[in-house]
Amino acid sequence: MQIIISCGGGGTRLWPVSTESNPKQLVPLLDDESLMLKTYNRLRRKFQPDQIWVTVNEKHLQIVKNILPEEFHSNHIIAEPIKRDTFAAISLTTAIIASQTSADEPLIFVPSDDWIEKTEDADKLNSALSKMGESLAHKDYDVLTIGIKPGFPSTQLGYLETDLHSDIMEVIPVKSFKEKPDQKTADQYFKNNNFYWHKHNPSLTYNSLKNNISTFWPELLDILESVYLKKECQISDFEAFPKLSIDYAILEKSQRIGMVPLDINWDDVGTWEVVFNYLPKLDGENSIELKGDGNKVKLENPNLKVAFVGVSNLLVVQTKDGLLILDPKHSGEVKNVAEHFNKK
Repeated sequence: MQIIISCGGGGTRLWPVSTESNPKQLVPLLDDESLMLKTYNRLRRKFQPDQIWVTVNEKHLQIVKNILPEEFHSNHIIAEPIKRDTFAAISLTTAIIASQTSADEPLIFVPSDDWIEKTEDADKLNSALSKMGESLAHKDYDVLTIGIKPGFPSTQLGYLETDLHSDIMEVIPVKSFKEKPDQKTADQYFKNNNFYWHKHNPSLTYNSLKNNISTFWPELLDILESVYLKKECQISDFEAFPKLSIDYAILEKSQRIGMVPLDINWDDVGTWEVVFNYLPKLDGENSIELKGDGNKVKLENPNLKVAFVGVSNLLVVQTKDGLLILDPKHSGEVKNVAEHFNKK
């Protein structure tokens, strides 16, 4: 089995720390180590360097090379020529890696922006990845993913519906996908034991992907097979794929989807609302609050003095690229801020 760390995201919801030139997965966000390197180090607890790959946008290729350790196989970096969402990225990456391994090789895709603090949780995740690899090798399912036992009724995550609840690490069939629900629906899912958060770990083989594409996207089959044969892809190959996530393009359509249930403390580091929960309290030396509480800071300049007066639960983020003052409950708007300044 091969593990692929997906690093192609832009991370615009974490401006100004995450920018187009240096996105969130490649910068120190919660400590002095990038999320991508944390992901690699977690995987290395179980998997060998020759099993691990990284996909990244071509313009960030050198940054990734500088971050990865010397033991990493440099020919295991796949540069994506353009940004085209996960259907194109995962499909074409699958074709390239399979051409160098096997059409039946289990390929496990791992986000680069997971936040997992506890070693025991990292080990549980690695075991779940192995379980998916074993199932794919036996051709039990076409596509597999991981379902996390919900910790609260989230409206920011998708849900996997199953016919049964399982507390053990086994592959079970997925009945349906439910995209980000409203609060009332999320409350219902949370009370129901057979709903799990969808942790985006699409896992497949080239042959199982090809079968699904021939069924649901037959017009793309020739492109997929040409990339497999030539062992590389061009911009035109990416542009031929619709701008869709693999969830909508394949996982929601396929009839042979499986899931490994997992009960760990995990977060998708996608917004400042999530990051806010992990930032330390004000230190009282360079940052204070008067007639308020619960405020936090994320500063590139550690000597910058920040005072909060008469306000509570706000976040101040400062880098050389900008200053953000935010109520974390409105973190979804930060993407619009990044788009506004990117037009300048």
